[in-house]
Amino acid sequence: MTRPSVLLHRAAAHWWLTFPLLTALGCALSSLFPSLHLLGWVALVPFYVGLQRCRGYRQSAWFGFITGLLTFGLSTYWMAEFITLFKNYRLVSAVAMASVYWCYCALIFVVVAIVTHRARQTRCELWLFPLALALVFAWFPVLFPWQLGNGQHPFLVAIQGVDITGVSGLDFIIGLVNVLLAQGFMRKRIRAGWQRRLAYGLLLGWFGYGAVQLHFWQKPQAANAVLAVGLVQANGPPSLNPPIAPKGYSLSYPPEMALTEQLAQQGAALVVWPEYDRQYYNLPAVKLAYQRQVAALATPMMLQSVEKTPGPDGYQKFSTITLLDAQGQETGKYQKVQRIAVAEYLPGLDQLPGVKAVVLNYLGDFFGDYQPGPGPARFQLGPLALTPLICYEVILPRFVARSVAASGGNIITVQSNNSWFGDSRVPYQHMGASVLRSVENRRPLIHAMNNGLGGVVAASGQILLQTSAKEIAGYLVEVPYSANPPTTIYQRWPWLTLGIFSIVSIVLLFRRRSVAISV
Repeated sequence: MTRPSVLLHRAAAHWWLTFPLLTALGCALSSLFPSLHLLGWVALVPFYVGLQRCRGYRQSAWFGFITGLLTFGLSTYWMAEFITLFKNYRLVSAVAMASVYWCYCALIFVVVAIVTHRARQTRCELWLFPLALALVFAWFPVLFPWQLGNGQHPFLVAIQGVDITGVSGLDFIIGLVNVLLAQGFMRKRIRAGWQRRLAYGLLLGWFGYGAVQLHFWQKPQAANAVLAVGLVQANGPPSLNPPIAPKGYSLSYPPEMALTEQLAQQGAALVVWPEYDRQYYNLPAVKLAYQRQVAALATPMMLQSVEKTPGPDGYQKFSTITLLDAQGQETGKYQKVQRIAVAEYLPGLDQLPGVKAVVLNYLGDFFGDYQPGPGPARFQLGPLALTPLICYEVILPRFVARSVAASGGNIITVQSNNSWFGDSRVPYQHMGASVLRSVENRRPLIHAMNNGLGGVVAASGQILLQTSAKEIAGYLVEVPYSANPPTTIYQRWPWLTLGIFSIVSIVLLFRRRSVAISV
């Protein structure tokens, strides 16, 4: 039998692979499984320890690349499933294509590794490592932006400070904890003891503020009004074609409308459908039927559908949310602003017609060619206002903050469709991002999701309702909200934290060298 000490010795001998794998497992598990979120506070320790063994920028960059490739390969393993559903590829081909995306995302860790190596020359590793993490995860352009703090949504005390800093502040705190643990593990002393004391002081302040804020926002008086919301969950399959009504239903009377009737009878003051095109704008008969049924129920309803409007070059296509009031009249419309690259638009290819033609030929009908909407919308529902968002938009913290600030909404609503990601853990990651957006803006959030997991989040970050996946269902939930919600620091200045982090990083990076390291 191999002794544990021998295994540890072998692992240490292959540190260039063992440490990246440990970091990848920790990051992936904390991101995909909410119950394992605490792993995120130690996942980066092997990465940091491994960087101390790297000699020179080139070795640091390769170590960062291996770590990033494994981390994104595990955290976004669902890219392969997405490609399989999209192009009907076999698993091997889908993984090969997804690997291109993972290699690109791995550059995030490459940048962090290079900055950390530079930090070793300035005696500022304690600060530059977490600063680099926060900045690169926030600014690096990827298809599906993700930040470390999104996986910490069950840790309510830890996430309260994002109403000041946004999720990037939480990313910094996570990085700082990992550095302190790693330096303790290596018994590495910091010459300037004040740096360590300042770090502990920041952590104490962050979690102390979190405890105070959580206590306040969980008080009944923090929300002085309640809205009875009917949350409808569909279970439609991924399809590029218009949906086919199930047996016993029709396009004018889909299963969602039957659930809406039940929820209205139970006292819902608003019913929210998920993102799933039911041909509301394409078929006039469907539009008229919906309006009449909503008027008969006397219950406002929100639905999403594809809308085509005349444009200079034919028709323009929008992903649109519509609010029907208690009389069945359209009183609010929001057209999606933040589109998904490749699926809904092709960034930068209008100036390259030859390349664009090749890409369009490959994408086929999957490419939607959607136009961006004019901006945030405000849906008035009696005395309260709603800030509507569509799917992907909720993972963009600065966009959400600007939308809430512009609309002045009391409640955030999100309508999503994750059917293209199959049976993966994407809905859990999506819901985690929703929790962080709720706390950043101190607004309750309603998330209606095709295939699940939908849910309702309080302004404290507490999940009041989380639906089951892969089922057609309706849920009635009372959503507490504030009639006069506050404007958070992050909502007012969403770029403030990143601006401060950038300035501090530049100052620290270009300090006079104090230790010579071979490169």
